[in-house]
Amino acid sequence: MTRNWFFTPALLGAAESWRLAHWCIGNGADELSVRVLCASGEGARADDFEDVFESRQLASDLRRVPFAADDQPAGLVRLWRLDADTVPMLRQFMPDGLFTHRVDPRGWLEDPMLFRDGQLMLGVVASAGGRAPCHA
Repeated sequence: MTRNWFFTPALLGAAESWRLAHWCIGNGADELSVRVLCASGEGARADDFEDVFESRQLASDLRRVPFAADDQPAGLVRLWRLDADTVPMLRQFMPDGLFTHRVDPRGWLEDPMLFRDGQLMLGVVASAGGRAPCHA
């Protein structure tokens, strides 16, 4: 049975969001997807993320995602291996927690999703403001 809970940054701050990530990992979450975004022609911070997470990158795959169109409930997402060591790495790019929506012309992350056995376990949806991913 799937349960949906809705949190906001006001209800679940940065520290609590990282505790939630650790709880998910402790309960089987093994993949991470996150949108890597940047302003046109920029992307140093996005490039830094790519460098730090390069050794954890997995093959992109279809996953059920919370922001997919109703007629296409699954989307192709980039995936990275997720474990307890991933959280400190991710924190340096999402200092305000999983709900980070700090737009930075040099690049930023949003819409983190944690998967367990290919199934969505935790998904955070933010507004991309019409911006496109830095990397395909």
